[in-house]
Amino acid sequence: MYSSNRPINIISRKMKVFSSALFMAGLFLVLPLFYACNGNSGNHHNGKDTLAVDTPKVVIPKEEPSPVDAAALELTELARYMSAMPALDTVKGGSLDSLRRQKAWAEHEKFFVDVWEKVETDQLANLRPFAAKHFAAEQKVKDVFYPFSGPDFLYANAFFPEAEQYVMCGLEPVGKVPSIGKLTEKQLANSLKGIQTSLYAILKWSFFRTNDMRNDFVRTEFEGIVPVIMVFMARTGHTLLKVEQVEIDTAGNIQVLPNDVNEKEIKGVHGARIAFIAPGQKKARFVYYFSCDVSNNNWPNVAQFGTFVSKMDHPVTYLKSASYLMHKEYFSKIRDLILAESPAILQDDSGINLKYIDPEKWNMQFFGKYVGPIGLFSNWYQTSLEKYYKSETVIPLDFGIGYQFKAGNSNLMIFRKK
Repeated sequence: MYSSNRPINIISRKMKVFSSALFMAGLFLVLPLFYACNGNSGNHHNGKDTLAVDTPKVVIPKEEPSPVDAAALELTELARYMSAMPALDTVKGGSLDSLRRQKAWAEHEKFFVDVWEKVETDQLANLRPFAAKHFAAEQKVKDVFYPFSGPDFLYANAFFPEAEQYVMCGLEPVGKVPSIGKLTEKQLANSLKGIQTSLYAILKWSFFRTNDMRNDFVRTEFEGIVPVIMVFMARTGHTLLKVEQVEIDTAGNIQVLPNDVNEKEIKGVHGARIAFIAPGQKKARFVYYFSCDVSNNNWPNVAQFGTFVSKMDHPVTYLKSASYLMHKEYFSKIRDLILAESPAILQDDSGINLKYIDPEKWNMQFFGKYVGPIGLFSNWYQTSLEKYYKSETVIPLDFGIGYQFKAGNSNLMIFRKK
């Protein structure tokens, strides 16, 4: 068992002064100065959901962000605006109220009414209790690693709602917090439409389409991954505290950058760090997103990213709709990193090919149905996986997820180190 009660000092900042109205509303929430982190040891035998954990590793350093001050409320309100949600009671009458009366926002609201209820009903409402039942041990782990994620905080948080840190990466640009006060009504309408375009695939099919993302996240004023993560956080009831531009230096450590940094001047692996509070909680949690190519050819240029991941505290790895990249030899570096650092891997068949999972070292459990890859990835059919699904006791899935997103055709599998 690993525990840590060391002070966490990452985001230091003086709290901004509230207006007298906010004082009277009593909006000060104080975040704890210490984190308590617990992990389980053991393995997965005889139906027990426990994790094998060795000696503790160096955790990613954290800072304590400011309490929920005026700046945090403003950031959360912006995220709610972008996600077509009403204003917080504490900030009604603010600067975004007039923007909510524009025609473009009304259309934006209709989009979310139409699609969000469906994703909640068809997928998340069944996924959350399923994960709590079958991945209880993994949900207690502090760190989650989600490579090839794009901005998919939605499913990472649904599977692992108690995680303190989510480390995500993809090829898509990092982006920044939008400055919507500087936008014309036409620019704002185009940007809201851009959010709808960006989110359509994941809300309809549970995954982002990589080629589309490369275009969707650069064509409007809400460019990059950061705005989309903000939308998912708002829609799932989280309070945003702070968004920072960061880089990983050559030693694998986080360095905070100016918010207006010129990306061409960044020498390390560029990313963003978002501090937030989960619903009903008080302590800060963190999402990191890094824009980097983790193929073997580019690995020397992003080796510090691997060092950073190795400093995580026994992270559970989550893989979904990962384009079967780690089935290929030229993604062996990131695959080997995951196999070395993670006590558990939750994935669909597009993650790590079963031939790399040594049954002498890993316990395996399978869920759903294996019908093979979609046509785009038909070359990556796994005969060995088909055999497992026919011969082993497979637990049914009552929701769809991944490339084979229709309920009854989806698969999940979890590998736990012995």
